[in-house]
Amino acid sequence: MPDIASITAAITGIRHATEIAKLIREAGPTLADAEHKLKLAELIDSLADAKLAIAELKDDVEKRDAELKRLRDALTTKAKLTHNGVFYFTEGDSTPFCPRCWEMDSRAIHVGPEAWDSKLAYYLRVCPQCKSGYKTRDPNFGSAYSG
Repeated sequence: MPDIASITAAITGIRHATEIAKLIREAGPTLADAEHKLKLAELIDSLADAKLAIAELKDDVEKRDAELKRLRDALTTKAKLTHNGVFYFTEGDSTPFCPRCWEMDSRAIHVGPEAWDSKLAYYLRVCPQCKSGYKTRDPNFGSAYSG
């Protein structure tokens, strides 16, 4: 979120540029050529500073908006999720969501497809995001344990 210092810097830069522009306009032909160029350079510098400060504010607002959208989406998803004691599911979707990603980050990430390990006799699903692995002997994901 944009802080007060960033907003103040942008406003101060714009105010300074406006004051310089007024001085140039009021002085008109009385300013010496060198003084005129100096004031124009100050004006350009102030406007560049203000433009940079506003660009940073815009970036902060965009980041905040993206995070707000992610949290709203997570809230909507939460209302649709059911928990079977191990995994999270949504109605009509048989692929479970990673419990670690949901509980820690509020991100609904499907765990990867199950793989059967015939030597150890368990099914394994791995989250592509956090790399947590979930082993279960039950193909319906009833009693998984993280591994």
